[in-house]
Amino acid sequence: MQLFRKISAAIAADKEPVDCQFRAHPLPGAVSGAAARPVAPVRRGIDNTFGTTVFGGADGTGVLFLIESDGTYQVLHSFTDGSDGGEPSAGVIGSGSDSLYGTASVGGTYGLGTVFQYSL
Repeated sequence: MQLFRKISAAIAADKEPVDCQFRAHPLPGAVSGAAARPVAPVRRGIDNTFGTTVFGGADGTGVLFLIESDGTYQVLHSFTDGSDGGEPSAGVIGSGSDSLYGTASVGGTYGLGTVFQYSL
């Protein structure tokens, strides 16, 4: 049985909140590419909202996602549980308008997590 989780983010003060629905599944990767379990706060930019999910993506170990001001959802990066890490359970922070930084709780050289950078 699939359950549905919902995240609402007010993209701009003068717009209605945008809904993005994530499909939960019993095992990471059970639904190929589907993102699930957004447990961290989202980062709201001028026109976009960025966030992470613990599960889902190509390898089932989480994604970095973007919700545009029109409500369009896009996966920016699927974590692999390798050198880029996996299962990011914290939000991202920005550095001006060109990079996002965050942490992943698994993966990396010793399998104990990473700090990642994503260039916009």
